[in-house]
Amino acid sequence: VYVVVLSLVQLLDQYRAAHRRELETAQLENRLAQAQLQNLRLQLQPHFIFNALNTVSSIMYEDVRAADEMIARLSDFLRLTLHSSQAQEVPLEDELRILDLYLNVMRARFEDRLSVSIDVDDGAKAALVPQLILQPLVENSLRHGIDPETSRVDVAVTARRTNGSLWLQVRDRGRGIQEGRSPLRGQGIGLSNTAERLSRLYGKGQSLHFENGPEGGLLVTVKVPFHTA
Repeated sequence: VYVVVLSLVQLLDQYRAAHRRELETAQLENRLAQAQLQNLRLQLQPHFIFNALNTVSSIMYEDVRAADEMIARLSDFLRLTLHSSQAQEVPLEDELRILDLYLNVMRARFEDRLSVSIDVDDGAKAALVPQLILQPLVENSLRHGIDPETSRVDVAVTARRTNGSLWLQVRDRGRGIQEGRSPLRGQGIGLSNTAERLSRLYGKGQSLHFENGPEGGLLVTVKVPFHTA
């Protein structure tokens, strides 16, 4: 009886030790995944800053007033993003506020050549989305979505809740996707970063799709699980 009891105690100790090691390994993997996500999110800010400063540099000798206005609005944008939550996800309503500040920076550059419409379901505003998910998509439209005939930039942003998912769409009036060319190839860190963040956050529960719109231009669709907590 003593030997049997001692064997059972030893087996129980070994099981507890193995379970503890598995738990510690899972915690370490989770911390690593969070650190990788945080690094991906933080990469977007310097990417945007460099692009904005390059724009300021390109127009400062042509239009000092516009360059000065861009710097002031860039300061407001950075103040909000640097003091925002470090969480990977934020309510869509907060994400739209950040997008509006970004567009204020770009309006100083494009002036009346930039038109942006935003249409969001009321029930979708509380949905959690990856922080800075919309800005790189809209930035891509501003860079590559210029109407070849009018030289204007017309961007539409929509958000809908459908069947347990949140659908975000960004549409422009540019040349769209060239045949045989991947939309992520050669587009810099913004879009590739966005694709990787979505994959790490939601796995197979997400999608990022690029297609030519029915009326021309590029249509980008993001699908993520709808959740508010």
